[in-house]
Amino acid sequence: MSEAAPAAHRPIDAEEPLAGMAGEFLASGHALTSWAMQAGPGRVCIYARVPRLGRGGVGERARQLHAMGLVKMLAQRPRGDGLFDYRAERTALPFGQATAPPDAHGLRAEARLLFDLLQDLADKGERCPSDRDLAAMLGFKRSEMANRQMGELHRRALIRSVLVGLPMGGTVRVVTIVGSGCSTWSPQGEA
Repeated sequence: MSEAAPAAHRPIDAEEPLAGMAGEFLASGHALTSWAMQAGPGRVCIYARVPRLGRGGVGERARQLHAMGLVKMLAQRPRGDGLFDYRAERTALPFGQATAPPDAHGLRAEARLLFDLLQDLADKGERCPSDRDLAAMLGFKRSEMANRQMGELHRRALIRSVLVGLPMGGTVRVVTIVGSGCSTWSPQGEA
């Protein structure tokens, strides 16, 4: 068992020829969602190979996708080297028909997906994409869905956002996560 953080990796399809050779890794929640959007019914992925899966992150996303009926969480599989494979199987439910009960914040799945993505972007200090790009990243059909979910996150006081002018003209949206204080990239360093 290593002291270093596990490597970041996409979910590994369990049928990939070299799936068993990968070492310790952890997929992001967004990568697991992308896999679920593209995988056919019955496909199995390994979304983490770690000694123990911590709270939040990809484990929480797997539980959300399970609650939505999109994946079935499979039993952890010990590998004999102190690591466990955390696996999910894609169900036959079409992604567009999935629904989930509200989470602890009262957020529905779409708002939760957007909030998780914004948290990830803010933690990394990356630029906040446009509503159109956010919608594409999350698999929403229209940018209005991303805009509506941004409004919901504002109403629930989970995020703040401001438009900041760029030195060469134009603006960039800077989103701050209220709970952590982390913000997406700003040309001035701080929003």
